[in-house]
Amino acid sequence: MKLSRFGLIIMSLLIVSGCQIKDSPLPNQEEYPYSQLKAESIQDFQIYWDGEKSLKETHSNKTETLADLISKIPPINLEAKIDDPKCLRGIKLTLNREIEGSNQLLICLIDSEERIRLGPQGREYVVTSKELVEFIEDNRPQKLAILEEEHVPSNAMDWFKEFNRKEKAAYVYQHPNATFIRVDAGEKPTGGYDIEVKGYVEEEYPRRIHVEFTEPEEGQVVTEALIYPTVYLKVYTKEASRYDVIDQQKEILNTEEEFVYAVLETPLEDDKIDSNFRVKGRIIAFEGAFVIRILDAYDKVIHEEFLQADAGGPQWGAFDEKIIFQPPKDDTGFLEVGEFSAQNGIFLQRLRIPIRFEE
Repeated sequence: MKLSRFGLIIMSLLIVSGCQIKDSPLPNQEEYPYSQLKAESIQDFQIYWDGEKSLKETHSNKTETLADLISKIPPINLEAKIDDPKCLRGIKLTLNREIEGSNQLLICLIDSEERIRLGPQGREYVVTSKELVEFIEDNRPQKLAILEEEHVPSNAMDWFKEFNRKEKAAYVYQHPNATFIRVDAGEKPTGGYDIEVKGYVEEEYPRRIHVEFTEPEEGQVVTEALIYPTVYLKVYTKEASRYDVIDQQKEILNTEEEFVYAVLETPLEDDKIDSNFRVKGRIIAFEGAFVIRILDAYDKVIHEEFLQADAGGPQWGAFDEKIIFQPPKDDTGFLEVGEFSAQNGIFLQRLRIPIRFEE
C-alpha cells in the first residue's frame, strides 16, 4: 500500500516523538500479571509436598530466586485458567500487596512435563517453567516438616491419642523411619488461637524446635467454642536424640517421649517362617550388636543368634541376615529382637512378634 506525502509526514512525526507501533497480542492471550514481581513483594512462602509443609521462608536468597523465576515466565506459555483447588506439591506465597485481587499466590505442580498452575487459588494460569519445578523439588521439606494429621503414621497417632490436648505440651515419638512430634497449645476459649513453627536447630543437643503461640487479634471474628490448637511435625533423622520445644517466652514445654528401639520389615506379625528365613529391619543397639531369639509356643528359647547392624547407637542400624534353625513341632511361636545389657547381662527385649512355623 502506497502512502501519500501527508501520510509519510505523519509517520515521521510519530517516530521522532518516540511513539512506537506495537504488535497486536496473540488471540486469547492474557497479560501476565506477575511479570513485575520483586522479592520485597513476597512476605513469606511455604513448600507443600504430599501432605508435608516446610517452615515459612521469609526474606532470603531463596525469596530472591523465587521472585525472579516467577517474573520471568514467558507470557507465550500462558494457557487458560482452570478451577481445581487440589495442590499436593507446590508453593503458597503471601504477598505484601494484592495482585489479581488477592495477596495469595499458589503454585502447583501438574505433571512431569514441567507444567504448573500459578495464580490465586482456584483462578490459576497453566504455565510451563522447568526452573520453577526444579525449585519446588529442591526445596521440599528435608529436615523438618509440618505434617497434616492424616499423614501421621498410625502407630505414632495411637500413642499421641493417649494424651488429651488440654495442656500446653509436646509429645515426641522416636521411630527408625522418622521422629514425629505433636505440639499442643492447650484448651482455648474461642477460635483464633494457633501455633506457628518458627525454627529448628538440629546441630545442638537437645535439638531445639521454636514455636509461637498466637492469639486472635483485637476485633477479629472468632468461633465461640472451645478449641485445642495442635501441630504435628516430622523430623527426618536416622538417629535418636532429645528435643526441646521452646515458645516465644523462651519456656521449654513439658515433654513426653516414646522410643521405638527396633522395627522389622520381614518377617511381620503372624508370618510363616521355615528353617532358613530372612530377617531384615533396623535397631538401635550399643555398637550395633544385637540378638535374634526364636521361642516356641511355651516361651522356650529354641534358637539364639548374635548379629551385627551396620551402625550403633544413637543411630538406628540396618540389618539383613539369613537365619538357619530347627523349627519345633509347635505351629506357633515368637520372634524377639534385643540385646544383652552391658551392665548386668540381662536380655533387653526391644521387639517381640508372634510367628508361625512351616512344616
